[in-house]
Amino acid sequence: MTKISPCLDGEQLKASNFGNGTHVGFLVISKQAVHDCYQVALAAGGISEGKPGPRPYYGEPYYGCFIRDLDGHKLEASFWDMTLGHE
Repeated sequence: MTKISPCLDGEQLKASNFGNGTHVGFLVISKQAVHDCYQVALAAGGISEGKPGPRPYYGEPYYGCFIRDLDGHKLEASFWDMTLGHE
């Protein structure tokens, strides 16, 4: 999946630009896989940009994490639990 959009920095929406790097998102198969990606990225020298967890502003099914890699790019691992939010 590739997406180009404004950067969400905490609660503030910012325009994407060269200075804040590239955002690469990976869809994973479970919440545990989100945690595993996060731990592996930290062990490889990445910096946390958001611990694993829900992001209500992305929608109830979303669970993910963010890491800044050694080149300054933001990596995202996300799991979408599509059993949530469907009543």
